[in-house]
Amino acid sequence: MIETKDILDIDAESIVAQHGPFVMTTTGVLITQEPTYDEWNAAAAWAQNVEKASPFWIGDLLQWGEAKFGEKYSQALAATGCTIGHLMNIACVAKQIPPERRHPDLTFTHHQEVLGLPEVQQTEMLDKAEVENWSVKELRHQIKVAKAVESGQTLELGVWVLCDNLEDQQQVFEQFTAAGRAAKKTTKEIA
Repeated sequence: MIETKDILDIDAESIVAQHGPFVMTTTGVLITQEPTYDEWNAAAAWAQNVEKASPFWIGDLLQWGEAKFGEKYSQALAATGCTIGHLMNIACVAKQIPPERRHPDLTFTHHQEVLGLPEVQQTEMLDKAEVENWSVKELRHQIKVAKAVESGQTLELGVWVLCDNLEDQQQVFEQFTAAGRAAKKTTKEIA
């Protein structure tokens, strides 16, 4: 635990925020007094929310800076430490999916996945992802299937089943083939 006087010795620019007895700096957390469980839990939740929200914040700030000052990436490169490609991606997501269409329970990457879709489909997919608690990988899969169905394309879909032993593998294999499904037995070495 640090003393309040020690906080004064910290470079002010390295302090990002304070949440109760927790002083968040650019390199870690300093504790000014013994925190309660609720203070610790609230600070952890706050930090997680900041991580989820920050790409949207940067994207929105890039748009605002471009509109107000004509600046988009040159100053943001120095301010954020991000690469130009990363900033362009963030700005694209923020521009195509404005705050009113964003889902707070989904990650920035979920929103990034729907970019190639028309606005109505973006909304539908994000709504489904939120309601059904889809991972980014599942959302990507659902988008791929929806695009294939829409274009009349035939897809080959598969399921990977992990078995504990050879007998289980054989039983699952036989169940699938008895049901008229194509099945393939494989092995994979685990390091």
